[in-house]
Amino acid sequence: MATHKTIKKCVVCGREFEGYSNSKFCSKKCRNTKVPVKKHIGEQHFELKIVDEYRIASNLYAICECSCGKKCKVRYDCLINGNTKSCGHIADDNKFKRKIYAGMKNNNGVEIIKELDNYKIQCKCPHCGKEFITSRKKVYEVISCGCKSVNTALKNIKEATEKYCIDGTDVRALTAKMPVTNKSGIKGVSWNKNRKKWVAQITFKGKNYNLGRYDKKEEAAEARKEAENNLFGNFLEWYNNEKEDKE
Repeated sequence: MATHKTIKKCVVCGREFEGYSNSKFCSKKCRNTKVPVKKHIGEQHFELKIVDEYRIASNLYAICECSCGKKCKVRYDCLINGNTKSCGHIADDNKFKRKIYAGMKNNNGVEIIKELDNYKIQCKCPHCGKEFITSRKKVYEVISCGCKSVNTALKNIKEATEKYCIDGTDVRALTAKMPVTNKSGIKGVSWNKNRKKWVAQITFKGKNYNLGRYDKKEEAAEARKEAENNLFGNFLEWYNNEKEDKE
């Protein structure tokens, strides 16, 4: 059975429009417009009391005031089914109340030395043995004093240097895809809007070389190509062949 359009009235702006039987909004803008509702104000749901509410399309949202004094936005159906009981402080409070004692270790091996106050915990790093301070909320997930992330970063840099650097030049930079910020379409060629010129440049062994400014992009591209041939020789061809052989 075919569904026919009829003249409807938008529930938001009141404008008449042609729509189906279940159509309520004349446009996407009206569909996403907040419509004030006063039906549930004053209701108490666990720790949350509704102080304001509005509807966007078919979803009803409640602005609630938590027992701790903080306000938050919650979907009304989440209040009804009990999925949301507070602004979030209940979960934090439960975490805060977990017993902490000297000698205790979290799942990452971080040892608790002592509580400094209600919020700060002195711990011992399992990787370097250094003592450090963290918050009570973070003490259950903390991994180290920070040395692990630093060591991991240094290790990654070292491995990348040994694998990809030749004479101070990162070969990945030579064969990498063109940056999205490059508007010339040619690697090493850019437009200098102050001088109204095309600029050619190249980096080799950690040093940047300015190859000059040109009126035409083709001239700058030619200068860049010539520099590649002089600096790299057949390096790029060799590198790509090596890469294909390994794959």
